[in-house]
Amino acid sequence: MLASGFKFPCGLSVRNRIVKASMTECLAGPDGHANELHSRLYDTFAEGGAGLMLTSNVLIDSRYLEAPGNVVIENGRGLPQLVRWAAAATSRGTAVIMQLNHAGRQTPRSAARESVAPSAVPLTAGKFFSTPREITEKEILETIERFAYAAEIAERAGFSGVEVHAAHGYLFSQFLSPRVNRRADQWGGSIENRARILIRTVTRIREMVSSGFAVGVKLNVDDFIKGGLTPDDSLEVAKMLSPLGVDFIEVGGGTHEYAAAFELGYAGGVGAEGLYADYARKLRQVTSIPLILTGGLRARASMERLLSSGACDLVGMARPFAIEPDLPLRMLRGEAEGARKVDIKLLPAPRAAFSELIWARAQIRRLAMGLKPKPGMSAKWAVLGMLWRDRGFAKRQRAIKRRQGASLAKF
Repeated sequence: MLASGFKFPCGLSVRNRIVKASMTECLAGPDGHANELHSRLYDTFAEGGAGLMLTSNVLIDSRYLEAPGNVVIENGRGLPQLVRWAAAATSRGTAVIMQLNHAGRQTPRSAARESVAPSAVPLTAGKFFSTPREITEKEILETIERFAYAAEIAERAGFSGVEVHAAHGYLFSQFLSPRVNRRADQWGGSIENRARILIRTVTRIREMVSSGFAVGVKLNVDDFIKGGLTPDDSLEVAKMLSPLGVDFIEVGGGTHEYAAAFELGYAGGVGAEGLYADYARKLRQVTSIPLILTGGLRARASMERLLSSGACDLVGMARPFAIEPDLPLRMLRGEAEGARKVDIKLLPAPRAAFSELIWARAQIRRLAMGLKPKPGMSAKWAVLGMLWRDRGFAKRQRAIKRRQGASLAKF
């Protein structure tokens, strides 16, 4: 089953059911453009044999980054670099989906001083993130157009599709969460209102791209935090997405306030079926949209069982690719039973999840530079390296933006 092909509703076909899921890469410079590092990295991933690859966050607004070094699609700049990135990623017959995102209140202070959110509710880990203000309705409508514009550019560049990020506590996830979204207008209150920005964005993207271009959504099934998005509300969102021509839902969970996405602190533990298998089965009961199950999956046998049982249609892995980019090929050949276990020396709680994320980012940077992964690297050195690279990033980016400007009218 793992080696069998799959065809999405739009007609996009992939050669096997293994997905390289998104990991924060942060390889762009202050101009927000893709570069040779992206091309080299995704050529390496494609050579590794996955049927489908999801990029890391590509931001639709340079003011609100997920992290310094994000690729940004804005004002028509950077298209030639995106073309080269897509060509490298698809040259070996692998489909590649661009993940589109807006960080909202999860914009780090190292990237911007101020962020936006559905309501002015700061994160509990606020000292690491920008102070949020309530986004205006005009800005909401502009954000929808920015996503649609970015999707159009992604298709023009040669990507196979886009994934709208509505999970892990970023802007659309914030709108879905009653904990963060305390609005009293048409964008807050009921789940129908809280999902309005996501539904309108997906609808607008479908209007802008061709019928053969894949459009997916990464959706939290649970925020795992008091007052956040619940599984019942998530099922309702899936029902709303069903008639919109969505090609897949990638199952996710948690936010930066509760790091279920990083498998640390997850109440259910990490079992053979990963983090979200039970939630995927519930989604399967309410929608026929194909499901990608990502999170905690490591063993080939459990992936085969999930696919054979119909719990999901494709299985995703993220961090294993940072140290084993050829893992899919070896699994499909029967040379590996699953991802290798790596004991990482993490920073003490509550920074453990953060340090593991940065450790994986450091391994990805090595791959992008043509170097071999370094599994023995301590998380402490990875974090120090990140801080050194990020130093002065925001200042350089602001200087570039002052020269270039940024206006929706230029889309």
